[in-house]
Amino acid sequence: MGMNALGAMNPQQIDRIEVYRIDSGPVKWRTLAEPGIMSITMKAKPRLKLKARSLVAIKRGLGLHGPVRFEFNGAPIQDESLQIATSEIASLDVTQATPGTADKTVVNIRSVPYKPAPHHYPPGTIMIRGLAQQ
Repeated sequence: MGMNALGAMNPQQIDRIEVYRIDSGPVKWRTLAEPGIMSITMKAKPRLKLKARSLVAIKRGLGLHGPVRFEFNGAPIQDESLQIATSEIASLDVTQATPGTADKTVVNIRSVPYKPAPHHYPPGTIMIRGLAQQ
């Protein structure tokens, strides 16, 4: 989820935030955890102005039939209930299965690259790092 999606959330409605790295978190997400996954649990069902598509909807929209394996930036997706924010999809790469083989069609969902907002500090700004003590 990019900064657009996070900006649409009301921080007061967040119940819990969990950050997962490689080999941590739910088994169904571990293949996606290399870049890190942030799981945000809301207190109530959020009313976000965020459009998302399920993997089933993506498969249907591409007109694919038969078994399909989904990947996210090359990492296999094991959780077929996953929904992807449409604003974060840069492209869909489809590799068709070879007829007469047990291969599956592969849909690789490429995400929009993360670009942090540039920081503009006025001339003369002094940056201080450290711990505050009371």
